[in-house]
Amino acid sequence: MTYAQDAKPYYEVVFAVLTVPQHGPHRDAIRNGYGQPGGFQTKLWFVVSEKDPGFAGPGFVEERSRRDDLLVCDTAPGFDHIIGKVSCAIKKAVHLYDFDFFFKTDDDATLCIAQLVKDLRAAPKGASVYAGRRVKAGRALEAGKPLEVNLGLTTDPPHFGGHGYGVSYDVARFLANPPAPLYHHLHEDTCFGNWVIGFDVKRLNLRAMTDHYYPNQKNLAGVSRLCGNHIAGDIRHPPRHRADAVMRARSR
Repeated sequence: MTYAQDAKPYYEVVFAVLTVPQHGPHRDAIRNGYGQPGGFQTKLWFVVSEKDPGFAGPGFVEERSRRDDLLVCDTAPGFDHIIGKVSCAIKKAVHLYDFDFFFKTDDDATLCIAQLVKDLRAAPKGASVYAGRRVKAGRALEAGKPLEVNLGLTTDPPHFGGHGYGVSYDVARFLANPPAPLYHHLHEDTCFGNWVIGFDVKRLNLRAMTDHYYPNQKNLAGVSRLCGNHIAGDIRHPPRHRADAVMRARSR
């Protein structure tokens, strides 16, 4: 890891993997599979709530005592509240690190870190970015749905599916410290898309999130071999244009 003296640690991508205490085998499969950085400057977090069932169980207590990759949030438990974990992880990432991208995924999804990082590196320089697997938009909302009742929307906002999406640092920084409270509702992926709907963002469909790179298998152990995550190419001097721009802005 390279960073200036007294600066925050720098990562190209901070990955936040939403999980629950009882999914220990999923976490171990990710740690031993795609979660290994393969030479890239990435940070892997497993995001749990201290209110999740099983949080105080002996198995998870033991895991927390020997692992440093678990991010504990004080959020409501359950599927209807997982957007709270996303919000918590973004705030923690912005507080602790300098990074180019924040990327959210789930513990039953598979990623190809090498290709994903390369795809994100190819984003237009200086652009605000919202990236994932195929933008979804325009689906009519049924009457009575939260976005219709509370925000007056009649169709889904442009969004990426919840198994994997990310934003550039500038977007994450805004979401971590919004000028007014962000609206939370149970459909986490559409909720996030709604958060960034007012941004002048470049929406990127990532090659790393197409069907070939997203097998959607429960057994994740072989994903490194499937994706070639450790074939990183020349990564001795990874791009720092986004992080450098952030540091310059902070020095003004």
